[in-house]
Amino acid sequence: MHTNEFEDTAAVEHTGAASLNRRSLIGGGAAAGLAAFLAGPLATHAAAGSKSARAWSGSEARAGGGRPPRPTALGFTAIGPSTADQVIVPEGYVAQVLVPWGDPIVPGGPAFRFDGLNTAAEQAQQFGMSHDGMHFFPLSSRRGLLVINHEAVDNAVMFNTTPDWTVPETVLRSQNAHGVSVCEIELKQGAWKLVASKAARRITANTQMTLAGPATGHPLLQTAADPTGTTVLGTINNCANGATPWGTYLTCEENFNGFFGTDDPAFVVSALMSAYGISKTAFNPWHKGDARFDLALNPNEPNRFGWVVEIDPKNPQSTPVKRTALGRIKHENAAFAQADDGRAVVYTGDDERFQKLYKYVSAQPWKAMMRQGKSPLDEGTLYVARFDADGITLEVKEDGTDVVLNGTKLFIRDANVADFFTVVGRKPGTKGEDGIVLVIVDAKTSGITQTQLKTIAADKQAEVKFENVRVPAASIIPGGWATFKKVQRKATVIECAYLVGLAQMDFEISVQYAKDRIQFGRPIGSFQAIQHKAADMVTDVDGARFIMYRAAWSVEQDEADADMNVHMAKAWCSDATRRVVAHGQQIHGGIGFTKDYKVQLYFRRQKASELAWGDADYHRELVAGELKL
Repeated sequence: MHTNEFEDTAAVEHTGAASLNRRSLIGGGAAAGLAAFLAGPLATHAAAGSKSARAWSGSEARAGGGRPPRPTALGFTAIGPSTADQVIVPEGYVAQVLVPWGDPIVPGGPAFRFDGLNTAAEQAQQFGMSHDGMHFFPLSSRRGLLVINHEAVDNAVMFNTTPDWTVPETVLRSQNAHGVSVCEIELKQGAWKLVASKAARRITANTQMTLAGPATGHPLLQTAADPTGTTVLGTINNCANGATPWGTYLTCEENFNGFFGTDDPAFVVSALMSAYGISKTAFNPWHKGDARFDLALNPNEPNRFGWVVEIDPKNPQSTPVKRTALGRIKHENAAFAQADDGRAVVYTGDDERFQKLYKYVSAQPWKAMMRQGKSPLDEGTLYVARFDADGITLEVKEDGTDVVLNGTKLFIRDANVADFFTVVGRKPGTKGEDGIVLVIVDAKTSGITQTQLKTIAADKQAEVKFENVRVPAASIIPGGWATFKKVQRKATVIECAYLVGLAQMDFEISVQYAKDRIQFGRPIGSFQAIQHKAADMVTDVDGARFIMYRAAWSVEQDEADADMNVHMAKAWCSDATRRVVAHGQQIHGGIGFTKDYKVQLYFRRQKASELAWGDADYHRELVAGELKL
């Protein structure tokens, strides 16, 4: 589940049945994230006397033992390990299931049926399944709108039997469990409650929407039902999300490909469909009961999904809009940021393997566009980042005895203290590896601007723009792409070494913590579960170190299989160190996410370093290429 950053205080209370049943089992996993999500001005400690038989409270956290009280910078006392079969929160707090799948979006709506026999019409008035991205829009200090994505349907749970997809009611019920829910909640007597609201509504796979932006009306978006290519029914597989400063919600359509198919043996899947993972066989074959999802009958219908959808949560009469300027991919998140000049920036990623990263920048400052009656999400530039030669787009153009650079570089580490940049670009009109050039540029050269980026790693990374940056042609490093590959190979090994050092520190700190931390009258390191985690950590650290050494030696000796060794090292070090920092967090427990302890920094830095110079999947693909597969 995607949530906001953790804040200082939070209070939530379980409102489900006291006994463990299917609903509490499904909903319980979301409680911890909900506590963080509702933190801030709308959060509060549990009111005195609010504890009930239906609440998991902090006072019960000591049932299985606990560490001596130790206040932290977060303002609560840490909890210890427990064998109790319940959600445990710090003393003075409670955890609740707030809006589980199947509950009506307004009090008094159709009730959830445990026999799995709710109708499609009832599901359209109930919360959808598989809560994912969400955002809270405050209306006052005690009330607000909670907007929730619904990514998928667990057929075994929803239907209690194997669904017959040829029955339209079955398909419609599944469709109505997708999409988005808008509801209103209020803080009453120390607990959040669902309340009646004029803004409450369900947005499903059949809700009318409009297309906006550059792709609107394109022939590939036109269907028999919508010959203009401007009106779409529904949004599906809603994964991550975003929110805008003008008060709207952005929901991301992710793996939409799994709902389209056909039983027509003569139909041939197009290259465009294959690029998005669409095949004749769907893992949720809606096409059997809804012709709209039949590829043979409506080949353009899939093109109307894979967008970021903007929703106005405060206006239930508003029509959701698919913003085509943000691109069509299997969207994973839509993180909004405001550029220094006031332009809207939206970062998105693709859930499809080996794909790209995207950054949309509005054409003008977003406030100015709003005053002009324009959406900041309809006019702008969509930047694409990729990890091969075609992803290098910065232009290096010869001009007499000079070269002129124009373009943008992202995620440049420590650019703020650099004296010189080694810039990788390409000559105009070239593609692939041809025309790649490396240029040494003084960081103080006119035309260079930097924008510091906010990263989870809390490090110094920047966007560096080159606008008509002129340097002598003698600044070009000979060798082009071949030289870059040598630099990349060594840099990747250095990244592996950084990961190993990071993991070593995380391991040492975690082992020491396991020796010092007393629980049940003895160090937690004496418990087998902790011992196994520590054993896995040292195994991964040493394994990563040895494969990194092998890659470094291979590169230094310029061995024939040096590329293979580098790819194997980066793939292994990325995965192994991710396991190490995860174990470190588990050994520390919740306290490990506070800034009182260093492991939270290693956890965040590992993720940033894991992605640098290509993640594990990228390098595994290159290993497979070396194997001629």
